[in-house]
Amino acid sequence: MANRTVQNRLKDLRAEGKSYAQIGRELGVSRSLVSRWAKGTRSPSKKKREAIYRRWRKQDKRLRNAGGVVDLSAYFRRLWYSNGVLNLPLNYRNIPPYDFPNNAPVRLLIVFDAEYTDEGGLNESEFVLEASISPNEDIGSIVEARFLEWFEKAQTSFLRVLKVVRSRIILQWLKL
Repeated sequence: MANRTVQNRLKDLRAEGKSYAQIGRELGVSRSLVSRWAKGTRSPSKKKREAIYRRWRKQDKRLRNAGGVVDLSAYFRRLWYSNGVLNLPLNYRNIPPYDFPNNAPVRLLIVFDAEYTDEGGLNESEFVLEASISPNEDIGSIVEARFLEWFEKAQTSFLRVLKVVRSRIILQWLKL
């Protein structure tokens, strides 16, 4: 019966300083029902679950602990380059800032597939770019800058880049 996603979203809302009573008032339910959702003894209806997700999306986010991973792919366009045109900016929605300690080793993984021609003919490959990130840095700008660096190098390395499609964008707090 437990819905881990709902439990994690409610935990994040609580970390932002909201009480179960405040969350319940916003959702039109009792504090005790919100508490049961958070414990996993009850699951919210689809409508209430979507309302929780909407409130969570409006909050600043945080990486919980070392080993934590957040998939940010949904904030970025799928098609980055096609028919000689770059689709800038690469992100089409504002990416919430993620909070974590300043000294935490956090990296951004940028994974995409590219079709290109070189001396061997038509090729398709997956590329993985990495970037270190600190709290409150603009994730969209970092992804775009790293991709544009790769794109400039690719333009000189290959005969022609034909298409680039985003695969995934991952924010990861590395375990040491």
